[in-house]
Amino acid sequence: EAILLDLKHHNLLISSRGRSGGYQLAAPPEAISFADVIRALDGPLALAPCASKTAYRPCEACPDVATCPVHPALVAAREAVAAVLEGWTLARAARESPPFQIS
Repeated sequence: EAILLDLKHHNLLISSRGRSGGYQLAAPPEAISFADVIRALDGPLALAPCASKTAYRPCEACPDVATCPVHPALVAAREAVAAVLEGWTLARAARESPPFQIS
């Protein structure tokens, strides 16, 4: 229930009350990416706050992000992860995934 509420709070799900109530997607599955879901549940995709686009803040251990030798690698990693996760939508996952089987 907590996960569903987090997704609702981030406008990925809508809920309805009553006997026929429940949760449904707030947008078509083609419009909801894995990046959207991960950001809603876990926060920014970046490995460090100094590399985040949505929640930037300087790292405590780094005196100057402009001269940090690790910062470019962290930004590149965030860009690569974002490119993959933003390219995978719920529709794509449903279309390309093998059928789920309970053994």
